[in-house]
Amino acid sequence: MSVYVRRGTTFWLPTMAGSVRERNLRGMPWLTMVIAEGDHPVHIAVIVEGPAIVVKPPDVPTDVVTAVTGNWVSEWIQLTAERLLSYADQDASP
Repeated sequence: MSVYVRRGTTFWLPTMAGSVRERNLRGMPWLTMVIAEGDHPVHIAVIVEGPAIVVKPPDVPTDVVTAVTGNWVSEWIQLTAERLLSYADQDASP
């Protein structure tokens, strides 16, 4: 994953119709997303899990669609966070 848009506890991930990610999600509508910053020994990670659905662009909020540049997005994944785990290495900046 290279980009996402967060609105409250909802994460929007742009994708392409027919992609492996999109096909897998249709078979198992649950997503685990890891957001990491930094590297060993100074790093921060957040793991987000929850139900996810595939949404067509006309049904996605306008501010979400305009946050991603380019015209490659043909579908969006909407992840609703139900579980959240965060970790910061002891040397990571607050």
